[in-house]
Amino acid sequence: VLTGWGERAEFPAVGRIRQRDGVALDPEIVAMLAAYADEAAVRDALAYAVAGRVVLLAQYGDRVRSVVCGRHAYAVEVTVSASGERTPARVSCSCPSWRPYCKHILSTWLVWHYTQER
Repeated sequence: VLTGWGERAEFPAVGRIRQRDGVALDPEIVAMLAAYADEAAVRDALAYAVAGRVVLLAQYGDRVRSVVCGRHAYAVEVTVSASGERTPARVSCSCPSWRPYCKHILSTWLVWHYTQER
């Protein structure tokens, strides 16, 4: 449950289909993430999501907002696609990363994706 500051996120991906770096994940999700980011960002995003570093997650319409904590806390906003696809349409993060899809954005999307009704 993602209800407030400092609480650990539950990440139901653990125990799913494929094992990579100790994290079980659907192959479709790995392929989707790989289309948006390099291997290092995907690996770090998985680690952040599983470790519960997405500490605050809220959805307002098609916007998903979170705070992701690593060495610093960063504000993330992901606009989910209105077409019914579960891919991000627009993203922003307050971190200094040069990547269009940083580990904070990807970990937020992962936690949001796995908290949606399937």
